[in-house]
Amino acid sequence: MDKKIISIPPTARYMLHDDKVIILNRTNGQWMKVSKECSDILMEYNQKITYEELYKNSYDDEDEKYMRDVVSLLEKIQLLGSNIHLGLKDVVFAISNRCNLYCRHCAVNADSCQKKENLSTEQVINALCKIIEATPKRIVITGGEPLHKK
Repeated sequence: MDKKIISIPPTARYMLHDDKVIILNRTNGQWMKVSKECSDILMEYNQKITYEELYKNSYDDEDEKYMRDVVSLLEKIQLLGSNIHLGLKDVVFAISNRCNLYCRHCAVNADSCQKKENLSTEQVINALCKIIEATPKRIVITGGEPLHKK
């Protein structure tokens, strides 16, 4: 028996048109269309019952099959289930703005860098550990000339 709770993430968006609802996953752009009645049921039971309870509450076998199909498709487009990634996509960590150059492509002016922006090695490691804990899909480490002292 499936003990997973019906859980639709906050990234879901709903668009009503006549008696149909388009459910959109804003993180990956995938969507599906369901009946308004089905959408109302999912929203009513969100965070309240398990998948199996949802199926048992169906009016008849045909409705149960429809709900199973809807749940399967919602999982496929990552709006239900354990494969949902609500975390960060990208994290850009600038270790420093210190720089001794005046590159045309750079928005930082070397003269405007503050002298007291130095992070200790321990602070950088702690920050990176917290970034890694957030499980972003990509981490970009950037920032000036970290070894440059001012």
